[in-house]
Amino acid sequence: MNPLLLFLALNLPERLESIGDFRSAAAEYLREGDTASAARALLSLGDTGEALRLLSGSADTPSLILKARIYLSQWRISEAMDLLGSIRASGLADSLRVLARIMLMDFSGAEEESRGDSGLLGVIGFAKETAPLLYSPVSAARLSCLPGLGQFYADEPLEGIWALAVNAVVLGFISYSIYRGYKVDRSYYMDALLAYNFFFNRFYSGAAASAEHTAREKNRALLERWLERIAKEKGFDPIGR
Repeated sequence: MNPLLLFLALNLPERLESIGDFRSAAAEYLREGDTASAARALLSLGDTGEALRLLSGSADTPSLILKARIYLSQWRISEAMDLLGSIRASGLADSLRVLARIMLMDFSGAEEESRGDSGLLGVIGFAKETAPLLYSPVSAARLSCLPGLGQFYADEPLEGIWALAVNAVVLGFISYSIYRGYKVDRSYYMDALLAYNFFFNRFYSGAAASAEHTAREKNRALLERWLERIAKEKGFDPIGR
């Protein structure tokens, strides 16, 4: 066989990747039994679901590390830490463990995971200095005992005004129906009951759920920007953010 053709055949998956044919590259990696590289090629296409499916039955270190990277990118921190706990000390695994602790804002735990590495300790120190102040989803929900107050706490005043206005209108209708039931006809009591069950109950509890969700989403955005800053200024990006 021509040596050049043999060389091209042996390096086919890498060459397919180099021209952007990641799906075919993944198929070739699988043909060679390299599951981790096949999953990595699929990730280049944004096909995270298929990549995780390929990695589901693999227990080799490259596959476990890649799976942990995917989990951390999805904020599935506990699952990532479970995987990383089964991997012996290695540079990338240690960096991922440190990142997981930083994402939890467990800086003392991150320092333990760094194993005294000066570079990682520098990253942890920077992360601690620049850590954002987060909203409390529990406080946002509790403050919503007055609808809208939780949204104001989460710096979403327009959502707060809307929640307060909707609940005020429904409560006003209920109060008016009770008054009409007392003064005019008891059938208005049924209107009040229906409005309470189908509108006020929903919007009142919905205001708390919405405020809690808003606080969580705000926290996620703050943490993402924080991690991007760490990656940019300290060059620490073990998940390829």
